[in-house]
Amino acid sequence: MSTTQKLMVFGPADTLERMSKTILEASSPQYHYHVDVQGGHSVFVMVFEEHHKLMNSSISVTLVLHYNGSSVRADIVSTGGRMGFRGSNPEGETPLNEAVTDLILDYGKRFGLTIQEVSDKAGANS
Repeated sequence: MSTTQKLMVFGPADTLERMSKTILEASSPQYHYHVDVQGGHSVFVMVFEEHHKLMNSSISVTLVLHYNGSSVRADIVSTGGRMGFRGSNPEGETPLNEAVTDLILDYGKRFGLTIQEVSDKAGANS
C-alpha cells in the first residue's frame, strides 16, 4: 500500500533554505541525496526505513524537499507495512510517516512558517 502526502511551506527565503539541512541533521535517514539545481533551487531526498520482525513487515518513507527560492514543496511517500490489519502498529509507537511529517510541522512552528497541505486535482474530482 502506498500513500502520498504533499505539503507546501512558505516563509522567509533564508529560513526555507535551511529547512532541508536542519531536517537532515535532526533525523536519521537510511539514505539521502542532495542536488543544487541552477537558479538557487535545491532538492533533498531522504529515505527512512523501519523493520518489524514480529509482524514481518517493513515500512519505507521517502521525503522529497524541493526548494525553489520562495517556497518548499514536501512530498512524503509511504510504502509497505501491513496497513489496514488490526494491530499492525505496536502500541505507543508513532508511525514512521507521521514522525517524518512531524519533523516538517515542528520546524514550521518553531520558525513561524506557513504550511499548507496540497491535494491532487485529479483526486478532487472523484
